[in-house]
Amino acid sequence: MNDHLKLTEKGAKLIQHFEGCLKPHEGKFKAYKCPANVLTIGWGHTNHHGRQFDAATRWTAKECHQVFLEDMEGFERDVRKAVKVPLTDYQFDALVSFTYNCGSGALNVKGLRQPNPRRSASRVRPNILRTPTELRPKFARSSASMRCWGIAARASSLRGIPP
Repeated sequence: MNDHLKLTEKGAKLIQHFEGCLKPHEGKFKAYKCPANVLTIGWGHTNHHGRQFDAATRWTAKECHQVFLEDMEGFERDVRKAVKVPLTDYQFDALVSFTYNCGSGALNVKGLRQPNPRRSASRVRPNILRTPTELRPKFARSSASMRCWGIAARASSLRGIPP
């Protein structure tokens, strides 16, 4: 159903905006612990998927970009597999961003996994782009039980994406 969709350049830039990529040290980007105390490198890459690394790892800007693209391919696949309602490019971008930030399990949102014949595709949008207030209880806490307001800020920015 959504097999033709791919993360747009605008969607990728939005994800990179929220993930950030630490300033290079001596020309390379080093691993760091994110607010949830998870080892991270580049554009939010962790050892939960894709290329593995340790605290001593240093990557070039090119490596950071390449791994980001590899990560996005996996999350694009996850969204295509889980979502059984038609999506626009913007909705797809929003879900890839959301999934990259919260994990593929977050796609178990009622209305996404099975189409409801009584709802038009435009009515799916509120389920995809929840308000920050609705997101906070479910997804705005990191594994370290600390508030992760970046998730709410990301959701807020995604609400501004046209339908």
